[in-house]
Amino acid sequence: MKFELTNNKQEKYSDEELLADLRKVALAFGENFSRSIYDENGKFASAIFRNRFGGWGQTLITAGIKPSNFISDEVLFKNIE
Repeated sequence: MKFELTNNKQEKYSDEELLADLRKVALAFGENFSRSIYDENGKFASAIFRNRFGGWGQTLITAGIKPSNFISDEVLFKNIE
């Protein structure tokens, strides 16, 4: 007998559907946007993003949202000098 996993609930939503909702909430809250803000106001639990995209920061980057703790390469290299 062969055991096969079936799609879990996360798979019923497309990446774009998830990211669109994330962008909508981020736009509404602007610079105050955070994972806890999303959990309170978004359509999905933030854990689905971690599981789908590999972490909250990676999710933001994939959605085209600059993480609040983002430091550009230019600033990092300037600090080395």
